[in-house]
Amino acid sequence: MLPVDELKAVRARVTECLGLAASHLSRDIPEIPVLFNLTGKSGGMFRYRKDKGTGRCYDLQFRFNRILARENLSEYLDQICPHEVAHYVTHLVWGAEVDPHGAEWTQIMVEVFKVQADRCHQLDTSRSVKREFLYQCGCEGRTFRLSTKRHNSMVRRTALYSCNACGQLLAFIREADKAAAQVISKLFISTPGPAIDTAQADRIAKLIIDHQVNQVVIDCSITGERYRQLISKKLNVPLASVTRHPTPDTLPGGVTHAIVFGDGQDDRQGRVAKAFEQRGVKVRMVRAGVG
Repeated sequence: MLPVDELKAVRARVTECLGLAASHLSRDIPEIPVLFNLTGKSGGMFRYRKDKGTGRCYDLQFRFNRILARENLSEYLDQICPHEVAHYVTHLVWGAEVDPHGAEWTQIMVEVFKVQADRCHQLDTSRSVKREFLYQCGCEGRTFRLSTKRHNSMVRRTALYSCNACGQLLAFIREADKAAAQVISKLFISTPGPAIDTAQADRIAKLIIDHQVNQVVIDCSITGERYRQLISKKLNVPLASVTRHPTPDTLPGGVTHAIVFGDGQDDRQGRVAKAFEQRGVKVRMVRAGVG
């Protein structure tokens, strides 16, 4: 079987829908350009420009999402193409002032194209969302999300961006996750001893694998710069956003989540966990041998 040319199939379906509308309404429905220049989560769009002085509409066109069309061809042919053509036909017959998804549009969808008048598509948009890139400055815990265009400008050195607060040039961290991750604004980490070993760091990373961590505070009992560096590396958090709480008799403010290691026999670790729970912090008590 020959591979399907999805974009050609979409164009053909648009032409077919225009013919159905022309036949049903007994009037000419001119063809307009079909473009594949939509990005992100939008599946399709009927677009036009309007002269503010004369009220004349011009530059009418259909716009579709190339990635979504190739990955969801059946949905495009069954629903999205009729949906956008119905907008165009409604515009031609009743003008630009009617409700975009009102009775007129619904009539075209149901009576002409024989499809359900759904207002929104149900496509998987995970691969079509715009890419973003994380950058950091000199401010503690602050990150920036740059578009692909701005990221490429930084890479080519054709444009440079700096923080308005500290004035430092932005530095690349990594590409942002496409799927919106749950955010941990401030994570507190405590261990019974003065260290965090690799196994503990790996367990922390496993616990927060589906989350984006903005800031980490490690217990004051954990001493040594190498532990900050270990947490920064394992959790993909900028080193500047990993700090050590300075005093043993207080708890840091603004904590949203806490991971407390203990063996069930250390009273201090239990008290730390309980104190955070009383503040409404989401606490995970990790015991030896339990992930």
